[in-house]
Amino acid sequence: MLKLNFQVSGSFKMKIQRSTSLEKRTKLCHATLDNFVDLGNRSRRSSGYQPAVWNHRLIESISSHYDKPMRMFSYLQSRANSTTSDLNYLVDSGVPRRRSADYQPAIWSHQFIESIDTLYDKDDVKARIEELKQGVEQLLKETEDPTATLELMVSIRRLGLAYHFQKEIGDKLQEIYVDGFKSLQGLKETALCFRLLREHGYNVSSDIFKKFKEGEVFMKCLSQDVKGLLSLYEATHLSIPGEKILEEAKEFCVKHLSSVSQDVDINIAKQVRRSLEDPTHWLIPRLETRYYIDEYEKEEEMRSCLLELAKLDFNAVQAVHQKEIKELSRWWEELDLVHKVDFSRDRIVEVYLWANGTTWEPKFSKCRKVVAKFNSVAFVIDDFYDIHATLEEAQLFTAAIRRWDLKAMEGLPDYLKLCYLAVHNLVNEFAYVFLKDFGFDIRSHLINEWIRLCEAYLRDTQYIHEGITPSLEEYVENGWISIGYPCMLVHAFYFVGHNFTEKSLDLWEHSHQLLYLTGVLTRLMDDLAPSKAEMDGLQPSAVFCRMKESGESYETAKKYIKDQINIYWKKLNEEVVNGDHPQIFKDVSINSWKTTFTMSQYGDGTGNSPGAAKDRVRSLFFEPIPME
Repeated sequence: MLKLNFQVSGSFKMKIQRSTSLEKRTKLCHATLDNFVDLGNRSRRSSGYQPAVWNHRLIESISSHYDKPMRMFSYLQSRANSTTSDLNYLVDSGVPRRRSADYQPAIWSHQFIESIDTLYDKDDVKARIEELKQGVEQLLKETEDPTATLELMVSIRRLGLAYHFQKEIGDKLQEIYVDGFKSLQGLKETALCFRLLREHGYNVSSDIFKKFKEGEVFMKCLSQDVKGLLSLYEATHLSIPGEKILEEAKEFCVKHLSSVSQDVDINIAKQVRRSLEDPTHWLIPRLETRYYIDEYEKEEEMRSCLLELAKLDFNAVQAVHQKEIKELSRWWEELDLVHKVDFSRDRIVEVYLWANGTTWEPKFSKCRKVVAKFNSVAFVIDDFYDIHATLEEAQLFTAAIRRWDLKAMEGLPDYLKLCYLAVHNLVNEFAYVFLKDFGFDIRSHLINEWIRLCEAYLRDTQYIHEGITPSLEEYVENGWISIGYPCMLVHAFYFVGHNFTEKSLDLWEHSHQLLYLTGVLTRLMDDLAPSKAEMDGLQPSAVFCRMKESGESYETAKKYIKDQINIYWKKLNEEVVNGDHPQIFKDVSINSWKTTFTMSQYGDGTGNSPGAAKDRVRSLFFEPIPME
């Protein structure tokens, strides 16, 4: 039985209800229907009703495009209160309907960035820093006790000052390595030494911790050594595959540190809580420095000259970073790409944080600016593929990138011509700088990176438009490239000042394992903080791919991905220790993962940044440390 629904007046409903006979009700309905029929040129009122949102073509497509229960549920849930569909390939319309990621405007405006001023780029500050450096250098020479030396080096490193004393620290570590830990007895100093040596690329054995075990378990008396447990816990984050003793050590430390007594010094208790939440080895170096300066000021063994140097140096380096942010903001405003395309993130400060987390030292200024520029344009291209493109547009753009010919953009829509030119100009700019500085042409290598990246973007777009949730293995096989980190790292490697040869320019071949492991880690970690499209089920993620193939709940699948992150983290540690790569490449790769961890902790740090991400940006770049 066909049921028609249309709006009628209250008086008509009353008449229908009062008419008890079928004949009377039928006559009333016929009379009312006559009022809705156009009998010629009679003037009619309009209800203003819009065409059907859910057209026949969309309904027919449901079985073929959305046969995945999770995706269908997520799709309907996200569209429950919507009046239009944003899936352009499902809506029968002359104008493509675009999806939206609901990105908010930039938090840090160009006007705000231009207004930044600092007192810490003056000559008197630089002179005072040099005086204090001499004092700390002398302190390193005079400190002979092995435990005191280790603690001093760790403090220097955590305070962000190690780049001033690389030779002195390197010499001390070599002496300790040759000594073979013979002079170290306690848990704290043994763990500190292990951690420092591993961080500097020494392949030290974890067997040194066997002396702290009784049979198969760690000594019970260690449970009361909070500082020792804290040092051991931090050291376990440098483990490599197969180191069972470090797995046992981490479990032992977490168990006892999680139940630290209230009688413990309040500053130690605070360090324990922060370490359990944010392990030192997983944090952006500058953020760890910012945290530790506050902690070091309250330590009993605090040295005033070291504290003053740390504060002044942090503020002086921050002034360098502020200058770079201003320069990048002007470049971004002049490029004006994000406003012309009107669908992408406007996040120049946040992308600079990614670059800064990878290489923060003042001497790497050129590298930071290259990486920040790359990320800014790559984010626009990523958003094009992820949330804006029709499948046909994505295929056209990818084909044009493959051709790498300005004539190829003739068939592109106007807004894509801008994107295409932006990518071309960026590659030419970087290739020119590298040729000028180092005498090698890297243009073909950069082009290959962009082709690889856009082809991976296209595969992700096909998942979206074809309604496919791939297997986890298939997803990661493409996702470690589409996350963008391998391409970003190649740009970073070229501009960290390494002495290249013609043969070593092909980083995809010579540093492939570093690129691969970092790419997998960042993909998995990024997917633990899913975007709006991923949460809606419109875009695959590692967690949802795992749910589909295993039938697990969201939380169980999420735990599985976390376990995979730990596995790949150990593999990256192993590559850093044993791989034949320049040390600076290893440092950049480790730091890039730390940046991902830091930015993904409280949501998508470059989408719609939550308060935590905003506070971190402010403390790193816009608020100097008080010198009182």
